[in-house]
Amino acid sequence: TNMRELERIVMLRVIDNHWMEHLDDMDMLREGIGLLSYGQRNPLVEYKIKGHDMFQSMIDAIQTDIATMMYRVNIITPEQQRAMEEQAKQRLAQAKSSHSSAEGDQEPAKKQPVVKGEKIGRNDPCPCGSGKKYKNCCGRDK
Repeated sequence: TNMRELERIVMLRVIDNHWMEHLDDMDMLREGIGLLSYGQRNPLVEYKIKGHDMFQSMIDAIQTDIATMMYRVNIITPEQQRAMEEQAKQRLAQAKSSHSSAEGDQEPAKKQPVVKGEKIGRNDPCPCGSGKKYKNCCGRDK
Protein backbone atom coordinates (compact mmCIF):
# COMPACT_ATOMS: atom_id res chain seq x y z
CA THR A 1 0.00 0.00 0.00
CA ASN A 2 2.95 2.33 0.57
CA MET A 3 3.99 2.03 -3.06
CA ARG A 4 0.44 2.74 -4.29
CA GLU A 5 0.23 5.80 -2.04
CA LEU A 6 3.60 7.02 -3.28
CA GLU A 7 2.57 6.45 -6.89
CA ARG A 8 -0.67 8.39 -6.31
CA ILE A 9 1.17 11.34 -4.74
CA VAL A 10 3.77 11.48 -7.52
CA MET A 11 1.12 11.25 -10.24
CA LEU A 12 -1.02 13.99 -8.72
CA ARG A 13 1.92 16.34 -8.27
CA VAL A 14 3.25 15.82 -11.81
CA ILE A 15 -0.18 16.08 -13.44
CA ASP A 16 -1.01 19.21 -11.44
CA ASN A 17 2.22 20.97 -12.43
CA HIS A 18 1.93 20.07 -16.11
CA TRP A 19 -1.76 20.96 -16.25
CA MET A 20 -1.11 24.45 -14.83
CA GLU A 21 1.68 24.96 -17.38
CA HIS A 22 -0.63 23.74 -20.16
CA LEU A 23 -3.35 26.22 -19.17
CA ASP A 24 -0.83 29.07 -19.22
CA ASP A 25 0.45 27.93 -22.62
CA MET A 26 -3.11 27.77 -23.99
CA ASP A 27 -3.74 31.34 -22.79
CA MET A 28 -0.61 32.50 -24.61
CA LEU A 29 -1.67 30.59 -27.74
CA ARG A 30 -5.12 32.21 -27.65
CA GLU A 31 -3.56 35.68 -27.40
CA GLY A 32 -1.27 35.13 -30.38
CA ILE A 33 -3.51 33.05 -32.64
CA GLY A 34 -5.26 36.10 -34.14
CA LEU A 35 -2.10 37.01 -36.03
CA LEU A 36 -2.53 33.93 -38.24
CA SER A 37 -5.53 35.54 -39.92
CA TYR A 38 -3.11 37.95 -41.59
CA GLY A 39 -1.49 34.93 -43.24
CA GLN A 40 -4.86 33.83 -44.72
CA ARG A 41 -5.26 31.00 -42.20
CA ASN A 42 -8.36 30.27 -40.19
CA PRO A 43 -7.44 31.08 -36.56
CA LEU A 44 -10.02 28.67 -35.13
CA VAL A 45 -8.64 25.70 -37.09
CA GLU A 46 -5.05 26.62 -36.21
CA TYR A 47 -6.00 26.99 -32.53
CA LYS A 48 -7.53 23.51 -32.52
CA ILE A 49 -4.51 21.94 -34.24
CA LYS A 50 -1.90 23.62 -32.05
CA GLY A 51 -3.97 23.04 -28.90
CA HIS A 52 -4.19 19.33 -29.69
CA ASP A 53 -0.45 19.13 -30.34
CA MET A 54 0.27 20.91 -27.06
CA PHE A 55 -2.07 18.54 -25.21
CA GLN A 56 -0.34 15.48 -26.69
CA SER A 57 3.08 16.82 -25.73
CA MET A 58 1.76 17.48 -22.21
CA ILE A 59 0.56 13.87 -21.92
CA ASP A 60 3.95 12.59 -23.10
CA ALA A 61 5.78 14.84 -20.63
CA ILE A 62 3.53 13.66 -17.78
CA GLN A 63 4.24 10.00 -18.55
CA THR A 64 7.99 10.64 -18.79
CA ASP A 65 8.13 12.67 -15.57
CA ILE A 66 6.09 10.13 -13.60
CA ALA A 67 8.37 7.28 -14.68
CA THR A 68 11.49 9.33 -13.95
CA MET A 69 10.27 10.45 -10.56
CA MET A 70 9.18 6.95 -9.52
CA TYR A 71 12.69 5.65 -10.18
CA ARG A 72 14.38 8.53 -8.35
CA VAL A 73 12.19 8.70 -5.25
CA ASN A 74 13.74 7.86 -1.88
CA ILE A 75 11.46 6.48 0.81
CA ILE A 76 12.45 7.57 4.31
CA THR A 77 11.22 5.54 7.27
CA PRO A 78 10.00 7.33 10.40
CA GLU A 79 13.16 6.22 12.24
CA GLN A 80 15.36 7.77 9.56
CA GLN A 81 13.27 10.94 9.68
CA ARG A 82 13.74 11.24 13.46
CA ALA A 83 17.48 10.62 13.13
CA MET A 84 17.79 13.32 10.46
CA GLU A 85 15.82 15.80 12.60
CA GLU A 86 18.05 15.02 15.60
CA GLN A 87 21.19 15.61 13.53
CA ALA A 88 19.80 18.92 12.30
CA LYS A 89 19.04 20.01 15.88
CA GLN A 90 22.58 19.07 16.96
CA ARG A 91 24.13 21.02 14.09
CA LEU A 92 21.97 24.03 14.92
CA ALA A 93 22.93 23.89 18.60
CA GLN A 94 26.62 23.57 17.64
CA ALA A 95 26.38 26.56 15.32
CA LYS A 96 24.66 28.65 18.01
CA SER A 97 27.23 27.74 20.66
CA SER A 98 30.19 28.46 18.36
CA HIS A 99 28.59 31.76 17.33
CA SER A 100 27.94 32.86 20.91
CA SER A 101 31.44 31.84 22.07
CA ALA A 102 32.98 33.84 19.22
CA GLU A 103 31.18 36.97 20.42
CA GLY A 104 32.09 36.21 24.03
CA ASP A 105 32.69 39.43 25.95
CA GLN A 106 31.40 41.76 23.28
CA GLU A 107 28.13 43.46 24.13
CA PRO A 108 25.81 44.25 21.27
CA ALA A 109 26.14 47.87 20.23
CA LYS A 110 23.22 50.07 21.19
CA LYS A 111 21.46 51.74 18.33
CA GLN A 112 21.53 55.49 18.59
CA PRO A 113 18.25 57.27 17.94
CA VAL A 114 18.08 59.53 14.94
CA VAL A 115 18.01 63.14 16.03
CA LYS A 116 15.44 65.10 14.11
CA GLY A 117 16.65 68.63 13.47
CA GLU A 118 14.70 71.73 12.61
CA LYS A 119 13.40 71.69 9.05
CA ILE A 120 14.79 74.37 6.76
CA GLY A 121 12.26 76.31 4.69
CA ARG A 122 12.81 76.72 0.97
CA ASN A 123 13.11 80.49 1.19
CA ASP A 124 15.28 80.54 4.34
CA PRO A 125 19.00 81.35 4.01
CA CYS A 126 21.11 78.26 3.27
CA PRO A 127 22.88 76.83 6.37
CA CYS A 128 26.12 76.37 4.39
CA GLY A 129 26.73 80.13 4.72
CA SER A 130 26.63 81.09 1.04
CA GLY A 131 23.97 83.73 1.62
CA LYS A 132 21.68 82.28 -1.06
CA LYS A 133 18.20 80.97 -0.47
CA TYR A 134 18.10 77.25 0.41
CA LYS A 135 16.07 76.42 -2.73
CA ASN A 136 18.77 77.95 -4.96
CA CYS A 137 21.76 76.42 -3.13
CA CYS A 138 21.86 73.10 -1.27
CA GLY A 139 18.10 72.48 -1.57
CA ARG A 140 18.19 72.47 -5.36
CA ASP A 141 18.70 68.67 -5.52
CA LYS A 142 15.73 67.92 -3.29
